[in-house]
Amino acid sequence: MDKEYMVGIIWYINRLFITKLQKKEPDRLSLRTGKVDSDYSHFYIWDTFSAFFPYADFATFPRGRVIYDLNCKKYIIYSDICIPDKEIKRFAKRNKLTPFLISRDEHYQCDKCLKNNK
Repeated sequence: MDKEYMVGIIWYINRLFITKLQKKEPDRLSLRTGKVDSDYSHFYIWDTFSAFFPYADFATFPRGRVIYDLNCKKYIIYSDICIPDKEIKRFAKRNKLTPFLISRDEHYQCDKCLKNNK
């Protein structure tokens, strides 16, 4: 049995992390790409939380994704620039996602960031 890695998606709402993480073993795609990722999508998973935030959609709040890089043997936490590094570090420590790197990705931009970039 291969090692399992905790991967998935995150939102940062009102200074709290809302997550959908799963333990996942490397599969054929992971071995080919060198990255273990979840199948979760912010767009589809948001329905689970939408009743709590009826004024919002999946991209309203800062969000990100946790993957595991098999080549550098580290978690990569992709995140919106609106999520402070200190909060990501706290999140990673609490969820035993070590070692890890923080990576900013233009894909993960909340409504506030998108408005500021226009």
